[in-house]
Amino acid sequence: PDGDSATIYFNNVANRTLYSTSQQVWEQNGITVTNDKGASTSNVADYVAPARFYKSSKLTVEYAGMTKIEFVCNNGTYASDLKKSITAGTATVNGSVVTVVLSAAVDTYEIAKLAAQVRMDSLTVYAE
Repeated sequence: PDGDSATIYFNNVANRTLYSTSQQVWEQNGITVTNDKGASTSNVADYVAPARFYKSSKLTVEYAGMTKIEFVCNNGTYASDLKKSITAGTATVNGSVVTVVLSAAVDTYEIAKLAAQVRMDSLTVYAE
């Protein structure tokens, strides 16, 4: 994409604006990431560096006009597991990074149900 980009880091709780055992919300640089417990049997976890998103929970990324998202996982296994959860866009894995290219710009991107636990260090969004 030729437009702007922004990154959110999960390295400390300063970027987490809401936390409960059923939901956490992270906000930085115009990006909002929401993790809902969803169908998970585990409560939302109070972890940073990396953030932990549990199996069967829901992950939502919000940023105006997103056309690409790069999820930086804590290792390659988490990246492979995250890719299995991607149902919208074209996902590729390179080491610990999952890149999702979207066919059209969106303001909200949702992973309805994680296939496995994912630990994430950061994510970068690209917009038109």
